[in-house]
Amino acid sequence: MVANILPSRSYRADPLSFNIWLPLGNGWTRATFASHMRNAGIGVLASDAFTVDGTVPEAVRVCLGGPISREALKGALDFLAHAMEGPPEMAASFF
Repeated sequence: MVANILPSRSYRADPLSFNIWLPLGNGWTRATFASHMRNAGIGVLASDAFTVDGTVPEAVRVCLGGPISREALKGALDFLAHAMEGPPEMAASFF
């Protein structure tokens, strides 16, 4: 489902994992992106939680598992994909 919704090469994942790693661009910071997703009811974790040494990348981890319907997951991925298309100030235009 992720491969069908998110642009290719916009994320990293192990095919057997229930998580994806999402490097951010277009002016997004990990804190701003996580806050935007949280306000929409979508949980993501900023890369700070996974960095043990060095510079923290502007990225988030997205969990795809848990008690969620495929329809709800598709809606969340659509929302996430839209947000990634442009800068934070444009993300509020999702319909």
